[in-house]
Amino acid sequence: MPELKSNSIVHWQELRTSLFRFIRSRVPSREIADDLTQDTLVKIAKRINSLKDEERLQPWAFSIARNVVTDYYRRNRSDLEESEDRAIDSEEYRNDNYNNEVASWLPGMLQELPEEDRRLLTLTEIEGVSQKEIAEQQGLGYSAVKSRVQRARSKLKKIMLDCCLVETDGRGNVIDFTPRKCDC
Repeated sequence: MPELKSNSIVHWQELRTSLFRFIRSRVPSREIADDLTQDTLVKIAKRINSLKDEERLQPWAFSIARNVVTDYYRRNRSDLEESEDRAIDSEEYRNDNYNNEVASWLPGMLQELPEEDRRLLTLTEIEGVSQKEIAEQQGLGYSAVKSRVQRARSKLKKIMLDCCLVETDGRGNVIDFTPRKCDC
């Protein structure tokens, strides 16, 4: 494979590992994931000269990986439903994500929110207080509380995405992340 510039954040081995995790979350076995990861890397190597901006390598590579997985299932349509069921039931699948790690970042990121947003998210997301109860307690309309909670969630998401590029699977599990800043 062509070498990346020395100042590049993404190295080939890290890219391969990220692609493998991404593909593994979508196929029924490690062997298939290995094969599809290899196919993806071959396609990347063949087309690397068409990539104009090295900063776009990772999103471009994941786009190729998605297409490789889609092609795999098109070739194996009869296996699709059975594979999805096995992936959902697989203990390895449930543990092959970074949900807990990303969740551990949230308390620090919550501190970056304005006080009102932090309080609303703590009540609804951590303490489990319903938005209707908050509206009643604060003498506000339910729709106003819903809007405020939604805005607070958006702000928290922006803080997270400013810090890291987060890749999720179809079920919302975090399957990979790449820090954007050193101080996150």
